[in-house]
Amino acid sequence: MFKLINQTVPVQPNTVERCSWHAGTYGVKTAFHANAMKIGKPVFKAMGKDGPDYISSDCALAGHPIAQGMAQDGLPAAKLAHPLSLVRIAYGLE
Repeated sequence: MFKLINQTVPVQPNTVERCSWHAGTYGVKTAFHANAMKIGKPVFKAMGKDGPDYISSDCALAGHPIAQGMAQDGLPAAKLAHPLSLVRIAYGLE
């Protein structure tokens, strides 16, 4: 896609290929939330390890719990953005 735009932008992606364990509504239900946050810890740590400016997920429900988990683990705060919004931001089309 970037070749189609014919412009180079500086990005340093950190891809984390692991489930955050929110499985639809499972992780937001009171009865399961603490367990989902515990199981998702490796994702939170991996997402925050490089102090990103933004975080994103291809899972529509996982972004907010990831941001919450990063905050609970004392990791640097990062803005949450949709993956397509990151392309817009990278090209200065804010």
